[in-house]
Amino acid sequence: MAIILTGIFLFSGVYLLRLTLWNTYGEEKIYINPTKLTYEVSYGWFKDRVREMETLNLDYYIKPHPSGEDIGVLAMRSGTTEIESVIPLKSILLEDLIINLKNLKS
Repeated sequence: MAIILTGIFLFSGVYLLRLTLWNTYGEEKIYINPTKLTYEVSYGWFKDRVREMETLNLDYYIKPHPSGEDIGVLAMRSGTTEIESVIPLKSILLEDLIINLKNLKS
């Protein structure tokens, strides 16, 4: 029982540390070059896995946030691969961002 409780507290501690680091040092990095898009989330001490996809048929769109307000997250899709941003923003800001990203491509 002690091993199970230790595991639960250890998992909770790491989760709370990661959450605190995200709120303090968290950043998203999206690199777009002519052939691929690279997405990385950094928590300061922790880094999430790097996700990549081709930019051949890259499409940007807004995925609604579960809160139901006028906010959403940036989603990017190429073929069957999809990457979603973790930072919710107002839909107006996302629409401007998508327009700017599409202008970069042309």
